[in-house]
Amino acid sequence: MSIPRVSVLMNCFNGARYLRPALESIFNQTMPDWELLFWDNQSTDESASIVSEYRDVRIRYLPAPAHTNLGEARRQACAFARGEWVGVLDTDDLWLPKKLESQLQIVEAGSDFGMVYSRCEEFGGDVARIQPSLNDLLPEGDVFSQLARGNFISLSSLMYRRDAMTSAGGFQPYQHAADYDLSLRVARENPVAAVDGVYSRYRIHETNASHRQTEVGLNECLEILSKHLPAPAAADGIRRIRAHYACWALRQRKILCAFQQLLKGGMGAFCRMSWDRLMRVKQS
Repeated sequence: MSIPRVSVLMNCFNGARYLRPALESIFNQTMPDWELLFWDNQSTDESASIVSEYRDVRIRYLPAPAHTNLGEARRQACAFARGEWVGVLDTDDLWLPKKLESQLQIVEAGSDFGMVYSRCEEFGGDVARIQPSLNDLLPEGDVFSQLARGNFISLSSLMYRRDAMTSAGGFQPYQHAADYDLSLRVARENPVAAVDGVYSRYRIHETNASHRQTEVGLNECLEILSKHLPAPAAADGIRRIRAHYACWALRQRKILCAFQQLLKGGMGAFCRMSWDRLMRVKQS
């Protein structure tokens, strides 16, 4: 069996609701040299039967031996990847048809990039926005400092060079922030490429893990960034995370928790965030 250019990692746990559109968005790629690693994290819905409808030798159905959190599931699934590049598409997200083609053209024409990303459209409910904003330039090259100060890269827009992933230690078993952790480690050692276009869509809905696990994600980000200290960018990132943590805690009426995050270093960033929001309200 020939080695594919891209291994597409799709972790699934009861993802049947949006699974077909996600799968179709892979089959609609203009660059067809890929394999799909479908890691079934012991789903109890019809996810497995939906995948079985697609009779394509590029699909590798991989049943998890035990149910794990998402970061561990990604780590285990990646052990089966054979492609030079690894892209991650969750069962509720979408790729636009030229995603793989456009990103491969950039990385194969340039230097030894460790990962490549693009803009992403967030959609669902009353949400419709592009991240990063079309008004913002996409950082390239050495982006570690910018990434440590705030994660501006959507996982659905990313592809990692597999040997750079392996050298960085691969995915770690974080419940929510495993991709941010890996991106930081890859970006610290490798240049990063950007394709200035929208090539993925991130679906916002009530069961998004990132929305249900806000506090877990914030604590994981603090742990992840602490591993990159004493880098000034990591220290800045920690202050920003603590400010976001305080905002979240105030919305949850966890006043003591908010106060603790501000005392631990988030006060300055919290004041700047509050001022920026006030200015935006005045301008609107």
